[in-house]
Parts: sequence; C-alpha cells; structure tokens
Amino acid sequence: MVMKKGFFRWLPILALTIALSSNFYQNHDDIAQAPNSRRVSNGFAFEIQNCNKDNNSVVCTFMVANLGEVRDLYFYPQDSIIIDSTGKQLKGSEGRIGGIGRDMVWVRDMPSRVPINGKILFKGNLPGRIIYLRLVGPGFSVEWR
Repeated sequence: MVMKKGFFRWLPILALTIALSSNFYQNHDDIAQAPNSRRVSNGFAFEIQNCNKDNNSVVCTFMVANLGEVRDLYFYPQDSIIIDSTGKQLKGSEGRIGGIGRDMVWVRDMPSRVPINGKILFKGNLPGRIIYLRLVGPGFSVEWR
C-alpha cells in the first residue's frame, strides 16, 4: 500500500516531465512531421528534420546524402524560399552544411551514402504555419509541402 501511494504521488510530475520534453510543447512546425519529408533530386537525397520559429527568424535543419558517385554539392541560401499559411514568403539568408558555409553552402567531394546535417536560416517573421519549403541549387531542386 505504501508503494502505491508513493507511485501515484509522483505520477503527475512524471507526466509533466514527459510532456515538456516531447515535441508537443516545442516550437516545431508541421512541415517536419509531414510523411513526404524525404526527397531525391539529381542523385542527392534530402530529408527535412524540423523548422523552428524564433522571434524574427526561421531555422530549418535537414540531412543530405549523395546517392551516387562522389561529387560536389553547393547552393546559395538566397535562392531558397519558405512560405506560410498566410501567404508570406521569406528567402534564405544563411546556410550551413557539415559546419561549412554562410552565404554559399558547399561540400566538396561528398562521400557516397553518408548523411550530412545542414541548416538554413530565413530572416523575418512568419505568423502562420509553414506550408512550403524549397531548397534550390545548380542541378537540384527539392520541395516540401
């Protein structure tokens, strides 16, 4: 009987801890949970991880892998766009992939089938839910809806 009372006394604290550490209360947008989050374009596989909205910016993280022969991957974040449910559109301002980049995201001699993490920053405020994201580079274009 003593063990049951102790367990039920800690149950609300345990439930609150689990809820706060889950994605339920975090500022992730639904585009990251979409079933079509994986895309292939011109020999590269892209997967959107999540999009976090801060005060005056949106940061989207993704993974990219080379599906074929070793080659270079590069793109300019300014060519990428993000659109929310109100129709507001932002262009990318900075990007990083594998810790390299800012104005130009570039990986030289990318190994085959090794996923590399990347980020792209969109400066500005999006009041609505993110409904569209497009990364564009020479030789590839990937979209998420």
